[in-house]
Amino acid sequence: MSSRSGGDSAALYGLKGLFSNDLTRKRTPIESLMSSPYVKRRKISSNKADNERNKDSTAKPNFPDPKKHSGTPTDFLCDLFQAMHGIRLQVKKTSELEDGFFQHASQDQISAYTTDIVNAVRENDVGQLQMMYQADPNKVHCTNQFGESLLHRACRLGHQEMAAFLMEDAKVIVRITDDCGRNPLHDTCWNPNPQLEICGWLMQQDPFLFLLADKRGFTPFDYARSQHWPTWKEFFHEHRDYLDAILEDKETLSKFTNDKIPGEASI
Repeated sequence: MSSRSGGDSAALYGLKGLFSNDLTRKRTPIESLMSSPYVKRRKISSNKADNERNKDSTAKPNFPDPKKHSGTPTDFLCDLFQAMHGIRLQVKKTSELEDGFFQHASQDQISAYTTDIVNAVRENDVGQLQMMYQADPNKVHCTNQFGESLLHRACRLGHQEMAAFLMEDAKVIVRITDDCGRNPLHDTCWNPNPQLEICGWLMQQDPFLFLLADKRGFTPFDYARSQHWPTWKEFFHEHRDYLDAILEDKETLSKFTNDKIPGEASI
């Protein structure tokens, strides 16, 4: 990605089910990750039975067809949400959101961004990062001077095990932006291959990420290769339940739509 210059850390978004403490819930990892002993123990609601149940319970004839939709994946997600809930979402530049939407990185967080921790992420050495985390849990929340976090880097490199550790065990913030206005989903989409698993984990934690445009006005999926758009659209059609959490957070939703929100008090 392009160079970065200064940046904000982010306010933690309420975790909505992805990394629940309720380990008894029936979930299975995404099939392509089954060979990884670390990711294998993650609880991701992505099995076929769950997907079929979700589709049956929410099926509507006016859902956009991922095979025929001509817009970007961002357009598809907005069209899908409107079909599901009757609300039109709007993209917002990170710079248009008020200060409290993202927290500024502290000097301690910037100082903690050292060569050893960056190398561990770059090499996908989860064991090494685990040891650093056990020695100092705050260290993994570091950012560089441009606001880029370890999660940004892991997502950009497509390191699924590292992203899984950072989000599940270390509980790093996902609503975080660098000084170019890019969040970890931007970096996920920058990878030359569709990082469906990482994208799914991010959006289950904070589904508003796909609506956040950087300083150039580009959303995360504007960085995805156009030949992969059908793959992304199919993925989100299958996992459209990710978008339900948007309606649950009415305060944040109000920043991304001009439409009336169900249950919102009239002014």
